[in-house]
Amino acid sequence: MGSDKSTIQLVVCTDDNFVAHTATLLQSIKETNAIPVHVHILAKLSDANRAKLMHMSSAHFNLTIITDLPDYSALPISKQFKERLSEAAFWRLAIPLVLHDYDKALYLDSDMIVIGDITALWEEKINDVAVAAVEDSLLKPQAIWEKLEKTDSYYFNSGMMLINLKKWREDNLMEKTVGLVKDNPDWPYNDQHALNVALDGKVRLLANHWNVQTQCLLNNSDISPTIVHFTGFEKPWHKTSNHPYTNQYRLYRDRTEYKTDTYLLVMDADDKKLIDSLTSQFPEGGSIGIWGVGMRGRRIVHFINEFHPEFKIEALIDKKVQGDYQGLNIHNRVPDIFLDALLIATIPHRDSIIDEISYLKSSLTFI
Repeated sequence: MGSDKSTIQLVVCTDDNFVAHTATLLQSIKETNAIPVHVHILAKLSDANRAKLMHMSSAHFNLTIITDLPDYSALPISKQFKERLSEAAFWRLAIPLVLHDYDKALYLDSDMIVIGDITALWEEKINDVAVAAVEDSLLKPQAIWEKLEKTDSYYFNSGMMLINLKKWREDNLMEKTVGLVKDNPDWPYNDQHALNVALDGKVRLLANHWNVQTQCLLNNSDISPTIVHFTGFEKPWHKTSNHPYTNQYRLYRDRTEYKTDTYLLVMDADDKKLIDSLTSQFPEGGSIGIWGVGMRGRRIVHFINEFHPEFKIEALIDKKVQGDYQGLNIHNRVPDIFLDALLIATIPHRDSIIDEISYLKSSLTFI
């Protein structure tokens, strides 16, 4: 399959909002792979970003930017991902059409890095299937395949797909998948759900190390990834990221032309509600404690320190997280110090936390 078996035909999709992360992924592959790579970049980019990406091209790492793409702007994006995804997320569905001269391609999401040689992945035999992929470590326990009425009891993560383009064309899989996305606007995972349904019975599952998602790392700290996939809301380009491979991502990014770009502090709707409640009840500021040093708690610590100096964070409390964060010791109970308010960032357990520390109600406000 394919016109040149000794060269990996890699496909990525991006836009101006995500291009720095695409460049980081490409830099990681450029540094780790043994055989030549031809990167097909499906993208709509500014001239400046096009130039930055093309500057990465070399004799053994050739880049082509493809802009003649189907119009997928009307395809529905679920509420869950409305703020995080754009039309670019759907362009991978057009790979069999765009790469019409090839019979095989490797697709990778741009929120990934590669830390080992992917030649063996490229050499996997897929003549009898449409795709080789890895199970989705977050959704696997939920038996999503049953809800989608699949015949095979698996659900794969579409961030890495080794694609049999010839079979996709023969079986009209691109058209089937796009049709499923259109017909099911309420599917939370949009085209990933559609791909799992359209490719039912046509997928070969690969070892987890070819697409190690965040949930997989949490469940199995001993796994040795070849491809790291930063799934979930928090990414390594967020200031608060504590993903085990955050530093590796940043090392690769520092060797791209996006090394001077600032890292982001991204707040979700619940974060903003907590901050708004705090500032409305204490317009002059005050001394506060924060219960919860998970993703939300870390974001709130940074936001308050950066934008609300009228508040002084005196204590962090968490029963599972130990050590310190941002120079503050993490306590396993509310310390015996004066606080105006206790902001509870562990929202799912808010009621039980308040019940546990109800004896403090008379002395401070719960946010």
